[in-house]
Amino acid sequence: MLNELNVRSYGIIKSLSWHPDKGFNVITGETGAGKSMVLDAFEALLDGKITENEIRTGDDACRIEADIVLGDERLKEKTRNILEDKGINYEDESVLMTCELRAGGRTVSRVNGEIAQRTVLNDLHSVLVDIHGQKQHLSLYDKKNHMAYLDDYGDLNEIKSEVTSRFREYSALKRKIESIRSDSKSASDNRDLLTYQIKEIEDADLSEDEEQKLLDRKQVLTHAEQMRGYAYEIGMYLTEDENGNNAESLLGHAATSLRKLAALDNSLDSLAEELSGITENINDIAYRISDYSDSLEFDPGELEQVEDRLAVIKAMKRKYGPEVKDVLAYLSDAKNKLGSLDSAEFDLEKLEEDLKDKAKEYLSVALVLSEKRRETAARMKESVGRELNELGMKYTAFDVKIDTVQNTDNFSENGIDDIEFMISSVPGEAPKPLASIASTGEVSRLTLAYKVALASADKTPILIFDEIDIGVGGRTGEVLGRKLWELSRHHQVICVTHLAQIACYADAHFSVSKSMQADRLDSHMERLNDKDRIDELAVMLGGEGNKNSSLTVASELVKNSEKWKKDHA
Repeated sequence: MLNELNVRSYGIIKSLSWHPDKGFNVITGETGAGKSMVLDAFEALLDGKITENEIRTGDDACRIEADIVLGDERLKEKTRNILEDKGINYEDESVLMTCELRAGGRTVSRVNGEIAQRTVLNDLHSVLVDIHGQKQHLSLYDKKNHMAYLDDYGDLNEIKSEVTSRFREYSALKRKIESIRSDSKSASDNRDLLTYQIKEIEDADLSEDEEQKLLDRKQVLTHAEQMRGYAYEIGMYLTEDENGNNAESLLGHAATSLRKLAALDNSLDSLAEELSGITENINDIAYRISDYSDSLEFDPGELEQVEDRLAVIKAMKRKYGPEVKDVLAYLSDAKNKLGSLDSAEFDLEKLEEDLKDKAKEYLSVALVLSEKRRETAARMKESVGRELNELGMKYTAFDVKIDTVQNTDNFSENGIDDIEFMISSVPGEAPKPLASIASTGEVSRLTLAYKVALASADKTPILIFDEIDIGVGGRTGEVLGRKLWELSRHHQVICVTHLAQIACYADAHFSVSKSMQADRLDSHMERLNDKDRIDELAVMLGGEGNKNSSLTVASELVKNSEKWKKDHA
């Protein structure tokens, strides 16, 4: 509820501090006294808009401040989400809003002491306050709110939560499938390339040590003749010197002499055996060198094959390298990618079947919700129609238009229905959207009919009606007064009115007047006591000139209204 409103230098208001009650508040006063200006100031605060023209003449700044006390936990949660989302401090019990404009500057808005952007103010406005007046800031006329009103009225939020849960499961799986499809398309575009690359590398039949072996073999083939010359020289030095000056001959003579020496000195036996072994090794090496030399034969065909093979390896390294091990790693990765693609396509088929199941699960619950909405719409239609009839609009017909589409394109977390409140003010005329209503009197009464019928469903805590009685007579005014009081059992209601028949039902009556102060026109507000209230109602009934004759009627209005309120409490 609005706990306190402070206004400084706004229009003809120099200074105002207002503490409305939590029930039904009325504001009355002569034309031009500033009744609607009080609400205009509150609306300027909510919208974060003060123009320099609205600063009181002669003052250099305007400031508006409101303390709004939060009620139920649901309202607190909504408010917390709005503020915390923007990094603004949240007070658990209230919201302090301020709006200030200095001449030559720009409007600065704050929430709980912190600067707030207009988007935050708009969000708070939509949650906390519903204003019906010339500017038509009424959530009831916004189609996007109609579904929530209907669901709250029918207490359908539990099954709607189930619909929301099923929708999120369906949506999450759908997004996963779309992601796989996107990846699959990308992978499919590369399938031929992957297949070609795998085949190319596999056909190359690489191994990590092959390249070095080929390089070694190329070295031998390239220098075969030179190497045979070296082998021949080695053989000659070991065994084939024509002068007998070769290693084999010399070592043989030395071994013979050492054996003779060892025969005379046994301590040399081991040395004689060692030299004899060396001689045998020289012979073995000589034979092996001879065999090696025989194997050295230049083969141009083999060299070409080696060079071709090295060229293949080089090409593989250039495309997939830089080393053979990297080529083999690339082959493994390509195989995995291709395998994943095949697996994804298999998984996709299964997931698409699961998606069909999720769609069926969602639709089964959404259809139940849709049916309950139609049942609720019938009750709402009857309830609003009854209120309209009591407000003198018996020819006005209210309807709830529900369009249901079951295809997956229409799935949403709120179900499969499109909902809009409709109205027909002429018998036989097709219902039209609420915004089509032109008559101010009709709008006022229709608004009240809605609000009373949907009182328990409408969670907006503060409802403001600026001159709801325009185009309404005294008899209907009394009905309006009763309806507004009934509405205040669920909301804080603030109403600017000219009709005593409405004002007499107020829980708190405030009067706005104007006076000249130091050659300046100033607006004042005061809460009326019981006596002053009857005086104010008498003036509203007959004017200042007939006040005395209207006092009795005013007293009777108050007496009857208090009795009615007591009977209907």
